[in-house]
Amino acid sequence: MALVGAGDDGAPPLEAAPANGFLEVTRYQTGYLSLGVFGQPAGSTVQFDEVIGGQHVPLRIVPTGPTPAVVDRVVRWRCDRTDRHFSATVTDPDGSTRTAIADIRTPSCADRVAVRVPRHVARDGLLRVQLVDRWGLGNHRVQLCVSGAGLAHHCRKVSLVKTSQGAARRFRVPGDGLVRVAVRLERLRVVRHVAAGSAPPLAERARPVLLTTGDSTIEGIDSVLQSTLRSAAQVQAESHPGTRLSGDGDREWDDWATDQVRRLHPAVTVISLGGNEGYNVDDVAGTAIACCGPAWVAALARRQRHLMGIYGQREHGSLIWMLLPVPRSAQRARIQAAVNQAAVLAAGRLPFVRLLDQRRLFTPDGEYHDTITRDGHQVRVRAPDGIHLSAAGQAIAAAAVVQLVKHDGLLGR
Repeated sequence: MALVGAGDDGAPPLEAAPANGFLEVTRYQTGYLSLGVFGQPAGSTVQFDEVIGGQHVPLRIVPTGPTPAVVDRVVRWRCDRTDRHFSATVTDPDGSTRTAIADIRTPSCADRVAVRVPRHVARDGLLRVQLVDRWGLGNHRVQLCVSGAGLAHHCRKVSLVKTSQGAARRFRVPGDGLVRVAVRLERLRVVRHVAAGSAPPLAERARPVLLTTGDSTIEGIDSVLQSTLRSAAQVQAESHPGTRLSGDGDREWDDWATDQVRRLHPAVTVISLGGNEGYNVDDVAGTAIACCGPAWVAALARRQRHLMGIYGQREHGSLIWMLLPVPRSAQRARIQAAVNQAAVLAAGRLPFVRLLDQRRLFTPDGEYHDTITRDGHQVRVRAPDGIHLSAAGQAIAAAAVVQLVKHDGLLGR
């Protein structure tokens, strides 16, 4: 948790945990959620619960203290419940307790199953259908149906498996024409067509890739984008919670961005990065600059601009850089203002970069708000930690991304 007032190593001091905002939930490991608490008295314990329909379902009790206590992979993503709510109750050595809550939106099952089939199969040949669980959980069954090209309509249940090769089923195709392969998972269905015999192979229609990346502030927003844009793009979510560009964090981000571009060649990249800044940044002469004056802003902007250039792929890709809304902490707000200022400076005259200003959505008056008015109703848009967005806030931010993508035709470039 980076805050103002750098020490000798350039690291900002930690802020005391807010009374109702010491719980953090993250989904950086595909298929799972992790929970953690920070800033508690030594010798304390924490009880993690999931809140379902107002009922608390116990998950884990672990020791905690000033050092963050994290429980990885504590719950799995689900197809039937994407808005997940959690609580953490800390008990101090003297017996006093306090509770924090947090929520997050996980991906829907819309793109959970990859259905891999050949473009063409010979008459009387074997059609191999491969079903891969992108979540890597293998805890579900799907319905697989095939028909056409002489095949009688036939359905069977197939259990997903955890391996990257997935589960495979083979069908002998006796005739010519199109074979229809349909896979149903809950209320969602994926359909593929395979040409058989004398039928010509079908033209491939590849959806462009939209990459979502950044620190933990992108999480939840990426889940909504995966559901909303699934028919228009392959939404690839790759977050790196707790990371930054200040300090020595730019080296990791250079490597991550270069690897992402090499693997995915995204048509559009959406990045939210800046929630952990405040460390020293070297200027062009190699002198360490402390946060958060004009020299620090200029030095951070150079790192941001370099990262923007990687994702821009020599202007073959578009980049949406999300400016973060004002946080609750006055100390943190100073850092965040400098980070946003640097991003505006970095994006100047880069035609492939769009800035999406979340301050206009959540803090238009420059002040922190837990709730905003939306369609005549008060909506809680911020997480209790005063930094992240709630599940409702994540949906609002994602809607702004979708509007920008569609308005500027970014996926059609």
